[in-house]
Amino acid sequence: MINENKLFIIENYKDKQRLLNYQQIEELKKSNNINPEFELNFVNFKSNSLNCGDEITFLIWKKNNKIFKINFSNEDCCLIAGSAANIACSYVEKISYKEIGEMLINIECMLNNEFYNEKKVKNFKVFSNLSNFLNRKECINIAIEFMKKVFNHEL
Repeated sequence: MINENKLFIIENYKDKQRLLNYQQIEELKKSNNINPEFELNFVNFKSNSLNCGDEITFLIWKKNNKIFKINFSNEDCCLIAGSAANIACSYVEKISYKEIGEMLINIECMLNNEFYNEKKVKNFKVFSNLSNFLNRKECINIAIEFMKKVFNHEL
């Protein structure tokens, strides 16, 4: 029987609400028919590990210099990376920069098996056992790096 955490990870990976395939992303990059009230940013993140080929392209929709919506492609990433990206997007779209910063600190503590506030990591707690699987920690680093860029106003 699949436990709740695994089921939640699978559901987030399969969630179609934010998913785009590469063809859709390329069409948006080339399109001149996009609503001019939105600024689009395309950002590609790759794993820094030699043992991992995960890659995720994020599409950030901004309106009045605020994040309005985020889409991404999970075609070239594993289940954990894709699920973490979806969870990250769901929070980046609706919480404050301060909350993102607090979340990042606590997620990194969780992954390093240090004390962390479970309420601050929110749904990322499903990855709490990754501290036992060093090769899998890299899987959610793409989502963490994405959140850091948003937090630092680099996107």
